[in-house]
Amino acid sequence: MDAKVDPGAAICLFSHEVGLKLGSPIEQGIPIRLGGLSGSLEAFDHEVILQMGNIAFQSLIYIAKYPGLQRNLLRRQGWLRNLRLGVIDYDNLPYLSVYDS
Repeated sequence: MDAKVDPGAAICLFSHEVGLKLGSPIEQGIPIRLGGLSGSLEAFDHEVILQMGNIAFQSLIYIAKYPGLQRNLLRRQGWLRNLRLGVIDYDNLPYLSVYDS
């Protein structure tokens, strides 16, 4: 599944279709109404394990109530704050690891 990184986003938001693929009982989470430039939508919270390659951690995400959400979003809290992200300039490679304080 693809997701866009949006460090300014308030929540991690995934489409209804992703929720179905996860086998998640979508409407059993706590509901929230989200608003933005393109209107509003309803979503429900769920605790999940997010995994990228060999990195995995528990996170709170929201899943859209209705199908058709055009993009999945990853935000600071719940995703980016769990990671160390950098660029190894001399190898021209990204660096990604779990943030362990």
